[in-house]
Amino acid sequence: MLNWPRFGWAWRRILAGGPVSLTARSSDAWTIHPEEEFEVPPAVCLEGAVERITSLSPWRNWDAERLLIHGGPTKRSATRAWVLEDVSIVRPVVYGGAARSQVGYVPDSWLLPLREDYVDLDRAALVSTWSGSRWFGCYLLDDFPLELLSPSEAKIALEGNAYRHQLGYRQRLGLVPQPTRIRHGRIKQMVYYEDPGVNTHKADRFRALRAQLRERMAGETVAGAGRLIYLKRGRTGDPRMLLNEAEIECMLTRFGFEIVEPAGLSVDEIVRRTTDARCVVSVEGSHKSHCIYTLADSGVLVVLQPPDRFALPYKDFMDALGMRCGFLVGVQGEGGFRILPEELERMLHLVL
Repeated sequence: MLNWPRFGWAWRRILAGGPVSLTARSSDAWTIHPEEEFEVPPAVCLEGAVERITSLSPWRNWDAERLLIHGGPTKRSATRAWVLEDVSIVRPVVYGGAARSQVGYVPDSWLLPLREDYVDLDRAALVSTWSGSRWFGCYLLDDFPLELLSPSEAKIALEGNAYRHQLGYRQRLGLVPQPTRIRHGRIKQMVYYEDPGVNTHKADRFRALRAQLRERMAGETVAGAGRLIYLKRGRTGDPRMLLNEAEIECMLTRFGFEIVEPAGLSVDEIVRRTTDARCVVSVEGSHKSHCIYTLADSGVLVVLQPPDRFALPYKDFMDALGMRCGFLVGVQGEGGFRILPEELERMLHLVL
C-alpha cells in the first residue's frame, strides 16, 4: 500500500517552493508561558576540568555548554500551542499540507503494510517528542511534562522506542492511561506544542510530577531519604565506559554511598531506594533520569564526564528547580575513561 500522505506532501512542497512549517497553517495559536530572563548558576567543578574536555556529545554545542558550565544571563524559550487542521500521521511523521515533522523513531517509507489499523480522530493533543521517541532520559524529561499541558484533551503519541521502565514511571507519576499510539491515521484538529528548555511553567510541571510521586508513596518505606547514591550506568545506551569503576565504587562506598543499578531493578525498587536522596553521582547518560523525580528538593547531582563526549543536559533541569549540579572530567584511556579518585574526593568535599 502506498504512503499517500507522503506523496501528497511531496507534491504540495514542490508547489510551495520549499519547506513549510507545520505551525504555518494553524487555525489557532496561543502562548502558554512567555519567554523569560534567567540567570544560570555556574556548575560545581574543579579547576582545570574544562581544559580536559576534548569534544562534546554529537547532540550538544559549545555555546550551550559554556553557559551551563560558567553561568550567566540567558532567555528561557516560551511554551506555545497551535491547532493544526486535518493532519495525517504515518509511522514517525506528521503531515499537514506541504509541511511535515518527524516526531517518532521508526523507519519512514513510501510503502506501508497492506493491512494496518487506521485511526480517525476529531481532536487530540500530540504529547510525544522527537527526543523522547529516541532516548529514555528525554522521554521522562520532555514527554512527561508535555502531558500536563492538555489535561482535558485526548492524547496521542507517535511510534518510538519502547522503554522497559516506561509503564512503571507512568503509574508512579499518575500518567495513566497512556496516550493513544498512532501508526496510521488522521486527526481533524491536532493540538501541537513547542515546549523547549525549562522555563518557570515547565519547572512547575516537574514539581507537580515530583509531588505526585511522593503522594503515591504514602505509607511506603522509603530507603533513599537523605542517602548518597551512586547511580550505576551499566552497559545500557551509547558506550561511556568508566574503566576504573570498581575503584570508584569502593571509594564511594567508603564515603557512605549506596550503589543502585537501575537496569536490573523495577521502577518500584528504584523509587524506594532513591527518593529524597541528597546526592547522586553518576556517569553521563540518559539513565540519570532515574533520579530527576526522586532526588531531594535540595539535592545535588555530580556527573562523571568522558572527556571525548562531554554534555550537561540535565543541568537545565537542576538549575530550574534550584538544585546544584557538578561534574568531573575524566582522563581518556583505551576503550573508555578514568576518574581520578583524588579529584572525586575533592568534589565530594565541595558538595556534601
